[in-house]
Amino acid sequence: MLQPQILNWECCDTRPTHSDAVRVVAISYDGKILASRSDDTTLQLHNLETDCQPTILADNLDREYPGYGLIFSPNSPILAVESDKNVHLWNVITCQNQVLDLGLSVPICSLAFSPNGQLLAAGSFDGIIGFWDLTSNQPLPPLKAHSFPIWSLAFSPDGLTLASGSGDGTVGLWSLDNQHSDALLVGHSFPVWSVAFSPDGLTLASGSEDKTIKLWWLEIGQELATLIGHSG
Repeated sequence: MLQPQILNWECCDTRPTHSDAVRVVAISYDGKILASRSDDTTLQLHNLETDCQPTILADNLDREYPGYGLIFSPNSPILAVESDKNVHLWNVITCQNQVLDLGLSVPICSLAFSPNGQLLAAGSFDGIIGFWDLTSNQPLPPLKAHSFPIWSLAFSPDGLTLASGSGDGTVGLWSLDNQHSDALLVGHSFPVWSVAFSPDGLTLASGSEDKTIKLWWLEIGQELATLIGHSG
């Protein structure tokens, strides 16, 4: 197993604007806007180029499902936010909001944009992935991916494959041309909370509640290495 290198970072700014725990943050594609979602039920926008007070985009987000779904489009000022079974698409410039019904029957717990920003994927608590085509502004057929919650989603750099990290400890790889399963990566002993592709699309990293990070060689669907170092 590979051992981690511990780096020390210095804080350059602190923005104490929420009154409760901050669940998730995201930065816009141009690096100018930070979005934050909190247990105080607010969704806030922070201008990273100024010290101005944040803009409260929403102040009544769900308490029952605090959610971790918050992601910017890779090439536009669109912010996707999960809210129960639906997704809110916010234009952070105009503050206009569109509510998307992806046809899911249980709450959403993960979101991902395709690299070209034209497809949005949403993973649900019952293991189904819903899709929204932003070009046609219509939902696409859902994909039954797992039997447990899908805690994380990531598109490959070419946009042809979607990876899903599940509560059953597996990682699914899905061909988006035909929604066919390319592989099911098995190795973690607890839920997979995060997945990420390397820039060349050949390696996938998965982080799990079992305190490990696994690296997968996708050409053959095998584990390359296990990284240890976390204690929880």
